[in-house]
Amino acid sequence: MIASRLLRHWFMRLLTPDRLIRDKYEHFKELLRSDAKALDLIADLDAPIYGHDPADMARIRFLIAQLRQAVLDMATSLCDMNPASYAELPVALDRISAQIDALVARPPLDSSPPYVLTLDEAADHPGQVGGKAANLSLARRHGAPTPPGFVITASAFARFLQDNDLEKEIEKRFQDVSLSNNDAIVRVTGELQELILAGSVPADIADDIVRAVATHGLGSGRLAVRSSALAEDGEISFAGQYASELDVAPWDVLAAYKRVLAGKYCPRALAYRVRHGLTDNQTAMAALVLPMVEASAAGVVYTFDPACAGVGGKAVGVYVVGGLAAELVDGSATPGKHYLTREPEPSILMGCVCESSAAIPDEALRELGKWAMHLERVFGQPQDVEWAVGPDGLTILQTRPLQQEQDREFFSPEETTGAVELVSELDCASPGAA
Repeated sequence: MIASRLLRHWFMRLLTPDRLIRDKYEHFKELLRSDAKALDLIADLDAPIYGHDPADMARIRFLIAQLRQAVLDMATSLCDMNPASYAELPVALDRISAQIDALVARPPLDSSPPYVLTLDEAADHPGQVGGKAANLSLARRHGAPTPPGFVITASAFARFLQDNDLEKEIEKRFQDVSLSNNDAIVRVTGELQELILAGSVPADIADDIVRAVATHGLGSGRLAVRSSALAEDGEISFAGQYASELDVAPWDVLAAYKRVLAGKYCPRALAYRVRHGLTDNQTAMAALVLPMVEASAAGVVYTFDPACAGVGGKAVGVYVVGGLAAELVDGSATPGKHYLTREPEPSILMGCVCESSAAIPDEALRELGKWAMHLERVFGQPQDVEWAVGPDGLTILQTRPLQQEQDREFFSPEETTGAVELVSELDCASPGAA
């Protein structure tokens, strides 16, 4: 191509110099248009790269591809204007593009078996079962009273996407996704949820799931199918972002599984992972299948509760509601609050029971505090533990790192100078950031 450009250039220069000038002028105008487009694309890339407007990696790949084309158009215009001087530009562009592609490439999801693991096995496969299942499995290994169950792995999710031809659909739709474009987030997530719900669970994986329900003795009761994405319940909690399906009939487990997969693409979960700089593949969805627990009371435990200012935050906080804890998690119920000492055998410091919450016996409180502190030692950091109490006693349903500044010092009035105390003795809704 370079040789033909050179021949044409010299032919026109010798025989039709006036036409050569006109062509150079047209190529120069094309160069300016391509340059303007490239500058616009660089500005579009600046926003996600420097954190002003976080975007999905698919959008970054899309903008890079457009920028590459704009720069190629610039190089082509320059070559058309003077082939001898700019012949190496396309070669240099190919070299730079290859380096960029390696940085932003989407690594393929692993779709190889196993597709189902027992909860006892899950701790050995954290990259397949996600944080929630891995944590619960490890708690179970260390004696915590957890329910039996199994995990549908991230590989099963990858197979689901592949067999239903959804990978390209996801990449194409995420090209529009950035945090500032809320309309695109709502539209894209709605479309992807519809595609997933319309898909079919691969036959071999469906057989594995149905067999696991029977093998674990879960065929006679109701089930809970819970999200366990790969990045969930680790350094980033994803608390309340993904859907869990409760009170599922055993014969409906496959449909519930698809609803959990679709929940990966709800607007809040998508915005949350983009805000934290995670790619779609880094949050591949596994699902934890457990028996429904009959509960008279349930709630969460913070083993290092920042809301307990009376003892400098150095207490175990127990939050209680009647029945299951879903209303506590979504904020629609006011919990009872109890505080225990941070000891291997905790003692009760204080407590209050709100009208909307169930009472919990002191013995159950102390047992809960004991297990919570045991889990803190197992995981080596303060824990946020979800629990339930029912006819079968205490059940640990989930444990994850407590998301807070663990070493934060609490200010006393003596440490402030010239400040006026406006209000005190309030409960912390969220530590937040200032």
